[in-house]
Amino acid sequence: SIVFLEDMDFYASRRGQNAANHILGELLAQLDGFEENHGVIVIGTTNDYKIIDSAISERPNRFDIVIKVDRPDKKHREKMLRNKFKKHNCSGINYKDLVEKTDKYSGSHIEELVTLSVIEAVKHNSLDDKKKVIILPEHIEKGLENINPSQNKAMGIDIDPDDDDDNDSQTWN
Repeated sequence: SIVFLEDMDFYASRRGQNAANHILGELLAQLDGFEENHGVIVIGTTNDYKIIDSAISERPNRFDIVIKVDRPDKKHREKMLRNKFKKHNCSGINYKDLVEKTDKYSGSHIEELVTLSVIEAVKHNSLDDKKKVIILPEHIEKGLENINPSQNKAMGIDIDPDDDDDNDSQTWN
């Protein structure tokens, strides 16, 4: 069995940092209840690993491995942008320029950009003869204005190029 716990920073942050501490207590009780070798794999995700309560992050056999997933590089951002926008009727997109403008964007930021671009196109009645939405560069520009990539963090670990702490990603035994 696989147990998938998404957005653990919401309910498993350090005690006293949120209103969901009762959830943390129950989660700890349940994690301790899993017996070894019963085929249970627990996977948790977070946008900010550093705020996870130490009872989860530092105690053996709760979460033994931390895997850092960084934001996509230029090559992968371009692939993601092309893949997401190809599902829509687009005109005049300069992907090389867009890749530069989406530096520090995560995959979810790119998804949000596409959604905001579609919304902007609909607001401006940008439709073809068959009433299919046409996304123009100005719709994308408006979407870019509404996304804050400074909130970007890798899953599990803060992205901070100035952070000299080498203990961000590790394996616990």
